[in-house]
Formats: sequence, structure tokens, C-alpha cells
Amino acid sequence: MTESHKTKIKHFVWLQAANSYAHAVPGIAIEIVVFTVIVNFLMTLRGRGNMLRTDLSIRWFFVGMVFYFLTCLQCAFQTTLPFQRIIHFTDWVVGHAHLVMFGVFGFWMIGAIVYLWPKVVGRPWWSYALNAWTFSCTRVCWPSFSKASCSASAFSTVASMPM
Repeated sequence: MTESHKTKIKHFVWLQAANSYAHAVPGIAIEIVVFTVIVNFLMTLRGRGNMLRTDLSIRWFFVGMVFYFLTCLQCAFQTTLPFQRIIHFTDWVVGHAHLVMFGVFGFWMIGAIVYLWPKVVGRPWWSYALNAWTFSCTRVCWPSFSKASCSASAFSTVASMPM
């Protein structure tokens, strides 16, 4: 295991612990850890940026990393009491959980499958174009779904607030 992977694992474990005890850890501390994980992802690609164009599994991981940043940014806001008062009994929290599970880990798992499946079966994908089309559709449709879900949650929150 390389030092880069060890650093990612340490930061991920620390971030999960920080999220578990978010009331004790200021939002800025969580964001510092998130920032180090994001920088680690980007520095892993340093000098190999062309892989974002040529390697489909890297594209899945990169988009997942963007969602990771967005969900961690949401988390930092969600741990503050003023924001918590607004979203506590709404679907915003449910939307956030879905964004994490599908937007982050879903993209990462698909990236791992795209990378590993040809190695497991010993032959390339039947259609690279179909894989690329699936990535493009998912990359466009999932943010649209997330945006609609968050907008609906925010609207239902404002509509249900006492005047």
C-alpha cells in the first residue's frame, strides 16, 4: 500500500469519527480534513491529467470526488445549530444521505467495477462507447436529480416554517 493510500485511509477514518462527533468538532476542522483528502486525490493525478480524458474509471472516481466535496461541505453546514434548526425535520437530511450514497460511493463503486471487471474476466469491455455513454448520462442526470431533490426539500422546509 502506497503512502498516498495510507494517507487517504487515515483521513477517511478521521473524517468519519469527526462526523460522528460533529457537535464537538467545529465545521472548519471537518473541512480541513476534507480539503486534505481532496488535495490528495488531485495530487495523485498530478502530471497525469490526460487520464481524465482517456481512462473511464478515473472519470467515475473524479466525479465521485466532486460529490464527496459537496457532501462534506453540506455536512459542515448541517452540523451548525442555526442550519440544524431549519433542516432537522425535513427531507434535506434524507437528500444529503442519498447524495453521499449514490453520488459519492455509487460513482466510486462503478469506477472500481469499470476498472476491475476486464481484469477479472480476462477480456476488455464489449463496448467502450456504451460505457462512456453510461458515464455521460449518469454524470448529467444525477446532478439534475440531486438539484431537484434539494430544491424540493428546501421549498418544503420554507413552506412548513411557522410565520
